[in-house]
Parts: sequence; C-alpha cells; structure tokens
Amino acid sequence: MPINLKKVSFLKHEIFHIKSWIPLKKIFALKAIKMKKLFNRYFLSFFEEKVKQIWT
Repeated sequence: MPINLKKVSFLKHEIFHIKSWIPLKKIFALKAIKMKKLFNRYFLSFFEEKVKQIWT
C-alpha cells in the first residue's frame, strides 16, 4: 500500500514537471530560433565583408 501511494505521488509529480516544462521548452525553442537567425545574419554579413576585402 505505501509503495502504491509513493508511485502515485511520484507520477503526479512527474506529470506536473512535464506540464511546467512544455511552455519553457516552447519559449526556449523560439529564443533559439531567433538567436540562430541573428547569428546567421551576422555571420553572413561578416563573411560578405571578408569576401569583398579579398576580391577587391
């Protein structure tokens, strides 16, 4: 009986954990995408400048 109660409380805790993680993951994913876009833009502009310096 105590083991079952422990399992139930553990499962409830896990479910609560997962529920709280989902929005955080979404926010983190959105931030990561934004960072990637910014990094790509910066990197490309930097790369273009280097190419221009080499070729001109």
